[in-house]
Amino acid sequence: METNPETTELKNMVQNLSDLVVQVSKDVGQMRGELTQINERLGSLEGRMSALEGRMSEMETRVEQRMSALEARLERRITDVFKWMVGMMVPVWITLLVLIITQFTKG
Repeated sequence: METNPETTELKNMVQNLSDLVVQVSKDVGQMRGELTQINERLGSLEGRMSALEGRMSEMETRVEQRMSALEARLERRITDVFKWMVGMMVPVWITLLVLIITQFTKG
């Protein structure tokens, strides 16, 4: 069988295309594997993010509870101090009133 240059060129082109198809097939297989790995990592990441959101929610709840407790204690403390101040000032006011009344009754 005689081979002419066009036939040889066509054979080379077909061989190059065949090699290219094999390489593309390998690349597609590798990309599918990498995509599967990325999907697995994303799934793991979603799980960890969900767990983190849960922990942050729990932490927020605890902080809110502590803040509420601190607020209640502060309100009680302010009320106690106010009562103490009023308790200290009542005798002073009574004394002032008595002095004023005695001054007006003497005069």
